[in-house]
Amino acid sequence: MCLDVHGTATQTISIDTFSPEHHLEYIKLLENRIDFCHKVGGDAVVVHPPTYHAPRLEERMAQSHKIIQSVENLCIDKSVSLAFENVRKDDHQILRTYFERYSPEFVGLCYDSGHANINDNLNEVMGLGERLIVTHLHDNKGEKDDHQYPGWGTIPWRKVTAWLKKTKLWKPWNLEVAHEIQFFSGSMSEYIALVCEASRETLSV
Repeated sequence: MCLDVHGTATQTISIDTFSPEHHLEYIKLLENRIDFCHKVGGDAVVVHPPTYHAPRLEERMAQSHKIIQSVENLCIDKSVSLAFENVRKDDHQILRTYFERYSPEFVGLCYDSGHANINDNLNEVMGLGERLIVTHLHDNKGEKDDHQYPGWGTIPWRKVTAWLKKTKLWKPWNLEVAHEIQFFSGSMSEYIALVCEASRETLSV
């Protein structure tokens, strides 16, 4: 099954935490997600990296490496990869560090189109295309994480789809859209129909 599991952090627990208690809690949470992903037939768990521009980056990266290494054997045993997502400005620099250190069978890229548009770093993220294993495709106008259907906002979809087709990604492209009343007042079924039609039209270019 081509499935990824998302959500490996809370408001207080992150991959770069300095708290010994939270460090152990994050490992437990990540192990849970890896095991769950395996049981439902998935192959990747999406993880948010440390914030590049926050203080003490080198120390926080060291904390993240401890966590990544702690689950490596479990990932290999379960045939589940960690897909690090481009979330904030300059995250691609952290992702590149991970990709240089860990094998593509263990660590890959989750491309989030909305985040790349907001952070204006699409070209930098595209440079990591060889490690692409998960997509979170949605649109916005470059200001907020609106999570709307492809074609709704300002993402250059011709450029994005041309890049996606050149990567080695063999799985279906995942959408990460949300039915928000301020953007669409119709029913959920109507919204789903709109998303499907817009996606076929926009992503097939």
